[in-house]
Amino acid sequence: MVWGLFLVLHSAVSHGGWFAAEFSAEMVQAAPQQPEATARLYVGATGVRTEFEKNGRELVQIIVPEERISWLISPKEKTYEIHHLPSLPPELAAMAVTPVSPCSTVATASCRRVGTERVGGREAEKWHVTHQRDATRTMQVWVDKDHRFVLRQTVDGELTFERRFIGIEQRDGRQLEKWESSSRTAAGRLARGHEWYDPELHVATRQELPGAYVRELRDIRAGKQPEELFQIPSGYRKVEALRPAIPNRSGLLQ
Repeated sequence: MVWGLFLVLHSAVSHGGWFAAEFSAEMVQAAPQQPEATARLYVGATGVRTEFEKNGRELVQIIVPEERISWLISPKEKTYEIHHLPSLPPELAAMAVTPVSPCSTVATASCRRVGTERVGGREAEKWHVTHQRDATRTMQVWVDKDHRFVLRQTVDGELTFERRFIGIEQRDGRQLEKWESSSRTAAGRLARGHEWYDPELHVATRQELPGAYVRELRDIRAGKQPEELFQIPSGYRKVEALRPAIPNRSGLLQ
């Protein structure tokens, strides 16, 4: 199972670390005609820890975004691998206490901030993005100044992604912001999804994605996390990675 970390955290709350909020939760992923999969997630001041099972093996992944490093740990074998992340997953970049460029998530792109605009009634930073692989195409991205996620994206003037605020809803006793996202597929079809963003925890606690895929955080426990959760345990042996790191959109290794 490859886990997608779907968190989008507020970037303006500073407490001396990379991340704006600390908590733990059960991460649940459901897909049509597949058994529900779970993992345990810990978000600390400087790292993200995910405990999960893959092919019968218990594994731990720790991502340290400031160093762009991911450790893959096997508690049973007492070994760890080091993987270097060429770019940050969008969700981790959005967690930064100090806002980072959208290009921190794409190793082959360069970004230039061109100003601020109102998008759907919200203040957004407008960025011009150029990809090294295709400098002839023009991409513009509008990033929400408060939540630090993308509100709108255009490629060569055509709208390819948009996120729209729907309203406030109560779920599991918490007051959440409901957002709708729309994106164009390569075939030109429109795909829609929804997410519920918790402004107190600074995290999207539920996503409903095209194709009836659902990602959700349950059993959320807000509060400071022990620093040792984000460190390699003493006595563990470093081993060479069997293949290069290929992080998915969350940075978790495929």
